[in-house]
Amino acid sequence: MKARRRLFAPLVSPWEQRYLKVLIIVMLLPTALAVTLVYYLVWQNVASEIAIPEAIARFLIPAFEKTNRSLLVGLPVVFGGMFIYASILMNRRLGPFPRIERELSEMAQRADFSRRLTIRKKDAPRPLIDSINRLLSAAE
Repeated sequence: MKARRRLFAPLVSPWEQRYLKVLIIVMLLPTALAVTLVYYLVWQNVASEIAIPEAIARFLIPAFEKTNRSLLVGLPVVFGGMFIYASILMNRRLGPFPRIERELSEMAQRADFSRRLTIRKKDAPRPLIDSINRLLSAAE
């Protein structure tokens, strides 16, 4: 049986949904820490150099505006790239499992153990599918 090309459809299975939730948490926590540290660094550097309140306001506000612009431009680009890359990895690693589950259910319903599971070129669980196919060969 020839393997069909899987369409890119993230969030199809519960596994993919859980993976995406973990990914979002892993992206947001370090980002919040980095932003906090950047603001602390700006406050400390400017406050240590300037002692007059008017001068602090005159120099600090532009520094914060530059920092905000950098973060507003940089973070969406970084998050977008990370999300696209993670979605591709998630699709390769977790995408085959609903198909494997469906094929195994069909085999069990028909009691047809002569069929073998199909594997696509970029599917990550190749060792698992090979093991299942060896088990099916032994059971035949």
